[in-house]
Amino acid sequence: MKGDVRAGPAGQPGAAVAVDQRLNPGTAVTTGADAQVILRFDDGQQVVLSQNTEFRIVDFRYDASDPKMDRTVFDLLKGALRMASGAIAGRNRQAVALRTPQATIGIRGTDFMVALVNPAYISVLQGAVSVTNAAGTVALGAGTFGSVATSAALAASNRSSSSTTHH
Repeated sequence: MKGDVRAGPAGQPGAAVAVDQRLNPGTAVTTGADAQVILRFDDGQQVVLSQNTEFRIVDFRYDASDPKMDRTVFDLLKGALRMASGAIAGRNRQAVALRTPQATIGIRGTDFMVALVNPAYISVLQGAVSVTNAAGTVALGAGTFGSVATSAALAASNRSSSSTTHH
């Protein structure tokens, strides 16, 4: 962790975060200018928040003995992050979602980055993600860079080989 990193109940000003502090579901994490923090979750998942980022742990449940109870729901409200999935994504992909104003990103065992610059930009380093909103779902594979302009616009990819499904 470096710089000004704050955490607290969603909708309230956060308090300074300490290294190895435990964050519960419902916690909003914000980073200031030139700040960065790595959030490590019980299943091994890691989320790196860049500067000027607002992130919310909506839900996180992990029980090593019961994959049916797995659940990860995160909101990226502003800024940028890099996310490397852990055990939950490896055993129950449907249980992991990263929500942005433009779309919900589903994880398929992966390492990816998202930046909300309006549009949202998504870069997939390993594995794949699905990007779903009112316009449909687009799958982005490793090495792909995509963007989503609005919640009503289908994600666009820089790779012609991406598969597109309209719902």
